[in-house]
Amino acid sequence: MKRTFRILILSLLLPLCWGSKKSADVSDTSSNTQKSTLPEYVLRDVRHYHYEDGVLRFEITFEDGEYYAGSEELYVENCRFVYYDKNKATLSRGSSKLARIYGERSLVIAEKDVFIVSDVNGTALQTDYLEWHGEEEKFVTESPVEITRKNGDMITGRGMVADLSLRFITIKSDVRGSVKQNDF
Repeated sequence: MKRTFRILILSLLLPLCWGSKKSADVSDTSSNTQKSTLPEYVLRDVRHYHYEDGVLRFEITFEDGEYYAGSEELYVENCRFVYYDKNKATLSRGSSKLARIYGERSLVIAEKDVFIVSDVNGTALQTDYLEWHGEEEKFVTESPVEITRKNGDMITGRGMVADLSLRFITIKSDVRGSVKQNDF
């Protein structure tokens, strides 16, 4: 039973390694006696593709990742993200120091120095916490945000909901902004 469980977990994690530019390193630490503190698997230099209905929606590349037995989360460090629309066009891309990937849901939570830039209009978003809700195709946070448009206009506030291309953004509270004056 225990061997079957390990094979099942490994079969769930192996797709994380497919498509990596570098060779991925997957280490099984399950034979350790300190199972409560050590991860079940450790991953290095991985590119993960997330598909919905056979369409690529999200790609994440990370340097280090850990999976703990019984968890639905994959913890990753030093991440780079790319978000796609249904026609495979890039909507936005970004990075964060930490992230959690939920395999059973279309949810990624990025934390610490989160930076997203729109490929559609050049808008940049900075925050310390950001959720990607794949099924709803939106970014969500309750943390402070700073949004800078390509023309230099800047808006700050707390809490935000935005589409993946950062074209439609709603800031929930403490909204402040500065508009760059055009030279006439």
